Amino acid sequence: GGDTVNLVSGKDISVSGSTISLDKGNANLLAAGDVNVGAATETHELNAHETHSRSGVLSGSKVASGIDQTATYSQGSTISADGVTLAGGRDINVTGSHVVGTNDVTLKAARDVTIKTSQDTVQSSTYYEKKEMGLLSDGGLSVSIGSRSMTDGQQSASVTNNGSAIGALNGNVSIRAGNDVHATGSVLHAGSDLAVAGKTVTLDSAYDTMSLAEQQQYRQAGVTVGLSNPVIALAQTGKQMVEAAGKAKGDPRLTALAAATTGLATKNLYDGAASGNPAQSPTSVGINISLGASKSDSQSQAQASTAQGSTVSAGRNVAITATGAGADSDINVIGSTMSAGDKALLAADGNVNLQAAQSTSSQHSTNSGGSFGVGVSIGVGSQNGIAFTAGVAGNRGHADGESRTWTNTHVTAGETLTIQSGGDTTLKGAVASGKQVVADVGGNLNVESLQDTDHYDSKQQSAGVSVSVCVPPFCYGSSSVAGNVGQQKMNSDYAAVGEQSGIKTGDGGFQVNVKGNTDLKGGVIASSDKAVQDGVNSLTTATLTYSDIENHASYDASSIGLSGGYGGSIGKNQKGTAENVNPVAGTTLPKGDGGFAVAPPVALSASDDASSTTRSGINGGVVTITDSAKQLQFTGKTADETVANLNRDTSDTGGVLAPIFDKEKVQAGFDITSQFVNQVGTFVANRAAEADAAKAAANNPNLTPEQRAVAQQKADQLSADWGPSGTYRQVLTALSVAAGGNVTNSMGQFAQNATVAYLQELGTNGVKQIADHLDSDTARAALHAIVGCAGAAAGSQSCGAGAMGAAASSVLGTLLKPAEGLTATEREARDNLVTSLVAGVAEASGLNPATAAGAAKIEVENNQASQMADGASQFLPKGMGGYFGEPGKKGDGVIVDNATELDPSAKAGSLIYPMPDAKTVNDWITSIIPDQAKGLVDYITTAVRGGDGDKSTFWSSTKDKTPVENAYGHSTKHGGEFSEYQNSVQYVQAARDFVNNPPAGTLTKTRPNGDTLFYDPSSNTFAVKTKGGVPKTMFKPDPAQHGYPTNLDYFNAQK
Repeated sequence: GGDTVNLVSGKDISVSGSTISLDKGNANLLAAGDVNVGAATETHELNAHETHSRSGVLSGSKVASGIDQTATYSQGSTISADGVTLAGGRDINVTGSHVVGTNDVTLKAARDVTIKTSQDTVQSSTYYEKKEMGLLSDGGLSVSIGSRSMTDGQQSASVTNNGSAIGALNGNVSIRAGNDVHATGSVLHAGSDLAVAGKTVTLDSAYDTMSLAEQQQYRQAGVTVGLSNPVIALAQTGKQMVEAAGKAKGDPRLTALAAATTGLATKNLYDGAASGNPAQSPTSVGINISLGASKSDSQSQAQASTAQGSTVSAGRNVAITATGAGADSDINVIGSTMSAGDKALLAADGNVNLQAAQSTSSQHSTNSGGSFGVGVSIGVGSQNGIAFTAGVAGNRGHADGESRTWTNTHVTAGETLTIQSGGDTTLKGAVASGKQVVADVGGNLNVESLQDTDHYDSKQQSAGVSVSVCVPPFCYGSSSVAGNVGQQKMNSDYAAVGEQSGIKTGDGGFQVNVKGNTDLKGGVIASSDKAVQDGVNSLTTATLTYSDIENHASYDASSIGLSGGYGGSIGKNQKGTAENVNPVAGTTLPKGDGGFAVAPPVALSASDDASSTTRSGINGGVVTITDSAKQLQFTGKTADETVANLNRDTSDTGGVLAPIFDKEKVQAGFDITSQFVNQVGTFVANRAAEADAAKAAANNPNLTPEQRAVAQQKADQLSADWGPSGTYRQVLTALSVAAGGNVTNSMGQFAQNATVAYLQELGTNGVKQIADHLDSDTARAALHAIVGCAGAAAGSQSCGAGAMGAAASSVLGTLLKPAEGLTATEREARDNLVTSLVAGVAEASGLNPATAAGAAKIEVENNQASQMADGASQFLPKGMGGYFGEPGKKGDGVIVDNATELDPSAKAGSLIYPMPDAKTVNDWITSIIPDQAKGLVDYITTAVRGGDGDKSTFWSSTKDKTPVENAYGHSTKHGGEFSEYQNSVQYVQAARDFVNNPPAGTLTKTRPNGDTLFYDPSSNTFAVKTKGGVPKTMFKPDPAQHGYPTNLDYFNAQK
C-alpha cells in the first residue's frame, strides 16, 4: 500500500503471477516496448498405481488400478490502485490477469492491445483391471467355476479458460491501440464510461474443451450352473418394470403399462400353478450346466467445446470505434455481451459484425460381444432327465451423436444504441436492443437467425442359436433347436432457432438507414407498440429481401425381436425370447403341426415430429425502398409489392421449438412394451391351451354327457372370448398393436390408435356395412383407406408398411394349412409364425416392422384364423368376434383392389393414397367411428390406466374398486336383465349411451351430490351417472325387489 507507483522501462515491463496493490494513488506502468501482465504456471503430476490380491479356499482375485495425471494451473497477476495506466511503445498484453482501479483505468499502446485468457489444463489416464478365479457369482441365479477378467481404461483431457478483467469501479475505462484491440473471454467494465478504439476491435469467445475416451473389456470362461424358476422370473420382471417406469419420466401411459405388465405376469404365474402340470408349476426349477466362454468389448469417445464470451459493460456509456484502416477497420463482436446504462455506440469505417459463437459436442461408441457353450440341462417336460446342450450368441452396435448450439451476441443500451458502419452491418446470431436504435449502414444490413442442431443415430443387433439333444437313457423326449435375432435402431434430427436475431427497441423506436440491401433471414426489426403508435419507426433501404427459417424436430426408432424353435418343448426366458435349454416354467410356446414354435414377435416403434417457422418481419413503421429497379431485379417484385407482402406482425415470430427426442424415455418405452408383448403372448397361449384341454374333455368318452357338455360350453366360451377374433382377444390385440405402434404416444394418441386397430379388426365386410350407413363418399373412402392401409395412415404410421403387412399375412395364410382344422394352440402358433415372418421381411425391406406386424396380426387373427357369422352391423362381436372379408367381390378385397374400385369417386392411383393426407383420415376417423367402437377403446384405455371416478370417461369407481372392477361387478349383477347384450363390454357401452343420450320420454332428476338419475318407462330402464358424466349403474327395477307399488313410484321416491 502507499502513494503513486511508477514503473518505467526503456524496453519491456513484464508482471507474471504477481500483485501490485495500492490503497491510494495510481499505478503507472510505462514502457518503450511492451507491457505484459500475465500468469505464472504451476505444473502438478500424479502417478498412483495399486495392486491387491485376495485368495480363499474356493476363489481368488487380483485387482490392479492406476492413474497418471498432469495438470497445469495458471496464477494470474493483479494490478490494483485508485487509478491505473498501462502505456506501451509497442504492445500491451493482459493474460488471465486483473487490472482494476477505483477510478480511471487506461490502456494505451502504439500497436496492439490484447486481453485474453490463461488456461488450466488437465490430462489424465486411468485404468482398472480385475481378474477372478475359482467360484464366481454372476449376481443372479447362476454361479461359475473358472476365470473372469474386467478392464476399464479412460483417457481424458480438458482446457479451462481464466478470463482477464479490466475494470474501473467508479471511473472510466479507456482502451486505445494504434492498430488492433482484441479481447477474448474477458471482462471490461466501467462504473461510468467505457471507450475502446483501434483500427480494428474484436470482442470474442474463448473455448473450454473436453475430450474423453474409454475402453471396456470383459472375458469369462469356465463351467456355469444356471437356474430358472417362474417366481424368480416374476420378481425380475417386476423390478425391471419399476426401473423402466422410473426412466419414463412421469409418462402416465408407460407407467400404467408397466404396472399392467407386472399384473399380467402375476396372472400367468397363477395359470401355471392352476394347470396341474408339474413342468408349469411355480415351484419347478430348471438347471443348466455348461462349459463355455463369453466376451464383450466397448469403446467410446466424447468431445465438447463450450464458448465463454467476453462481457463489456458501463454504468453510463459504451463507445466502440474502429477507424484508421479504411474499409478494413471492422468491429467484430462474437458470442459476447455489451451493455450500457445510457448510450452505446458501435462505429466502424468498415464493417460491424455481431455474430454468435458456436459450441459443439459429439460422442461416438461401438460395442460387440459373443458367447458359446456346451453342457447339459436337467428338467421335466417334453424332455425328462439330462439333455446335452450347445449354444452360441453374439451382438454388436454403435451410437453416434453430434450437437451444435449458438451463443448469441447481445448489445444493449438503456437509452440509445447507435450503429454506424462504412461497410456492412451484420447481425448473425445477435440481438441489438435499446429504448431507441439508430443505424446508419454504408453497405448492406444482414439480419440472420441461426439454428441449433442435434443429430443422433444408433443401432444394436443380436443373434443366437441353441440346441438340446435328448439321448436315451440319459433323457427321454425330443431334441430341439431354438434361435433368435434382434435389432434396435434410433435416429433423431433437430434443427431450430434458439433465439431470433434482430433489432429490438422500446418506445424510442428504430431509425435505420441502409445504402445497400436489407436482408432478413428469420430476422426481425421490431419496437414497442407505443413506438408504432407514435410513428417513430422507419427503415430506408435501397432494396429489401426477406425469408423465413423452417425449424424441425423428429425422431424414429424401432425395436424388433424374433425367436422360435423346432422340436421338443420350446419355452421362453424371462425376457420373452424363445428358449429350449432352460426356459422359465409356464412359458411353453404354442406349436404348429409342423413342429415349429415361434414366440410372439416384439416389433415396436417410436416416432414423433414437430415443426415451427422463424418468421422475418418489420413491425409498424415507414418502410422505404429507394432503388425500385434493383428491387425488381433482385426479387421480381416492385418496391410496393415487396412492402405489401412484408410481415408486419412481430409479436410472435421466434418459432421456438424445443427438442422432443429423449433417448432414455424411448428405451424405457421399448423395455416396458416388449415385456408387455411377452406377457400377453404367454397369457393368450395359456387361454389356447385351456380351450384345447376343454375341447379334449368334451370329446372324452370316459366322462358323463353332463361333464362333456360343461366342458364343451367352457371351450366355446373360451374361444368366443379369447380365440382369434374373440371378443376380449380383439380388445387385447387392439391394445397390443396400439402400445407397440408408437411407445412414446400420449394417452390420447394411444386411444386413437387402439380405436383404429379395432376398426381394422372388423375387416372389409364390417367396414363396408359401416360405410353403407354413412351418406358420404369421402367418409367411405376414408374408412376403406383404414382397411387398405391396415390402419396405418390413421395411426400416423407408414401406410405402405401397413398394407404390406396385411397383404403378406393374407398371402402366407393361403399357403399354410386351412384354419378350419386347427386347434386353438395351432392357431396361436400360426399367428406367431406369420407375424414374425412379416415383421422380419418389413425390417429387411426398410419398412416399419411394428406397423407391418400389427397389420399382419390383425389380418391373421380376424380374416385368416376364423370366419364370423352375420351381425357386422352391430359393430361389437357376439360370441366369436371379427369379420371375414367377402372374397371375389369387386371393391371389397381392399388389400389388392385399386383405390378407384374401392370408391368410384376416388382418383386413379395407388390404393394407399385414396385420401389427400393422413390428417384428413384422422379427422374422419374422429367423426365417423361408431360410438360402440369408441366405447370399446375407452374400455381398453381405462383398463390399462385405471383412474378414479372423477377423471374416468368409462365408469365410476368406489373406495374399494377401480372403474373396471366396478363396471364388471354391475355387469355381472344386472347384465342378465338385458337379453340384447351378450357380454360386459356391450352392457357398459349401452349404459354409457343411455346416460349420455337418454331416449325421448326419459325422466331425470338430480341429487344434491350432483348424481343424475334416469328412468325410461317405455323400456323400464333405470340408471345413474355421476356429476363427472360417467355411469354408476343401469338396471331394470322390479317392484318385487324395491317394494314400491310401481317402478315409477320407485323413481319418484329417489332423493
